[in-house]
Amino acid sequence: MNKEKDIWIIGASQMAMDYSKVLISLNKKFKIIGRGDVSALAFTKETKLTVQAGGLARVRLNNETPEIAIGVCGIDR
Repeated sequence: MNKEKDIWIIGASQMAMDYSKVLISLNKKFKIIGRGDVSALAFTKETKLTVQAGGLARVRLNNETPEIAIGVCGIDR
């Protein structure tokens, strides 16, 4: 398990942006996992945070497992 980023936000919607602000304010390290390139780019443009695109299945190929996962969904902008 990668303790450095043991919290994952699954999704790159506006709600994910809100969660990322909270986690930043709590000084927590986290990873954002988005499914599509469009939402990942929009998220990065808005927050300056990196999104790992390709969805959860792609991340799981590396056998990574988070301690905490926050699942969010949203409407594409």
